[in-house]
Amino acid sequence: MVNLREQCIQSALQNIQDGVSLRIASRRWNIPRATLSDYMHGAETRRKSQILGQRLSPL
Repeated sequence: MVNLREQCIQSALQNIQDGVSLRIASRRWNIPRATLSDYMHGAETRRKSQILGQRLSPL
């Protein structure tokens, strides 16, 4: 299930693809510009990047 913040980020990214500037989309959806820029350039979320470090080692 996608949470509300993720929906806002996806909507902002869609606006950017439709020609709205990054600055305006970030203001419209109340998402930091750096966050949108990271998503545009394919950066992983902190949760996804730390998954392997959270697993317990096999016995």
